[in-house]
Amino acid sequence: MKTLASLIIKRRYLYLFTVFTTWICLHAEAQNSLSVTHTFNSKSFAIVSNKEAATIYIDSTDLPVVNIATKALQQDILLVTSVLTALSCNTKTISGLPIIIGTIGHSNLIDKLIDSKQLGVKNITGKWESFIITIIKNPFPNVPQALVIAGSDARGTAFGVFDLSKQIGVSPWYWWADVIPEKKTALYVSGTQLNGPPSVQYRGIFLNDEDWGLQPWAAKKMDTSIK
Repeated sequence: MKTLASLIIKRRYLYLFTVFTTWICLHAEAQNSLSVTHTFNSKSFAIVSNKEAATIYIDSTDLPVVNIATKALQQDILLVTSVLTALSCNTKTISGLPIIIGTIGHSNLIDKLIDSKQLGVKNITGKWESFIITIIKNPFPNVPQALVIAGSDARGTAFGVFDLSKQIGVSPWYWWADVIPEKKTALYVSGTQLNGPPSVQYRGIFLNDEDWGLQPWAAKKMDTSIK
């Protein structure tokens, strides 16, 4: 049975969803050739293939919202493919075909890619809530290919992560409104996406109907022992 706490959490997620969709509507300087398909091609990166998933790497020193967004992506991939991706904070031993997620100046792996000139971030560095999603060949020893999500700040990184979730087929409404995505056996990414800062820096939608609607109903029907 759902509790008052779970309903409150859903209200908070709905608020985050409205902020996210507002951000999408107002975002400027987008350059998008990124696509997610369910068939392999020579230029694509396999998020999930043959019931195996790429490992996600983040830096433990990155900001908390990056960890939250990454775990959400982990669950979104599971929701679509029924395959759970591994998540690692060990940036010293990276191998295979990884997904690297991080914020400029807060992620050891992202900063290494920038320093080696394998990741170009001049269009997002120092900008508000901007990100790049791209594929890099041979970024590190024993890593033939990597999918990279880099943000100009922590929110930019999180927006990049959630944008990838959207492209793999997960609607921002899936949890609040039970919009379940179509199941897929494989996910392949190709191309690059660059999103610059939003045209409106501070924005949001505030839903303030709990007191007249949700709270009285929950007090009568749900956690009746709470006064």
